[in-house]
Amino acid sequence: MSTNLDKLTTPLEILEAALEKEEEAYNFYGALLEKTQIEMFQDVLETLRNEEYNHMDIIKKMIADIKFG
Repeated sequence: MSTNLDKLTTPLEILEAALEKEEEAYNFYGALLEKTQIEMFQDVLETLRNEEYNHMDIIKKMIADIKFG
């Protein structure tokens, strides 16, 4: 999904769009991980997927702070 950056006007909208992109990246690396049999590449993809998960966790906490104080 393409995000129209001009329509993101509040911190909450920006964070929700960022979360969506992180989830897409997490799923992308996961799909590639399932397709490869090369161990070194699997390690790289696992690291990248884990980084996206960490980013999602940070963004979710920021969204909760905005919504619930």
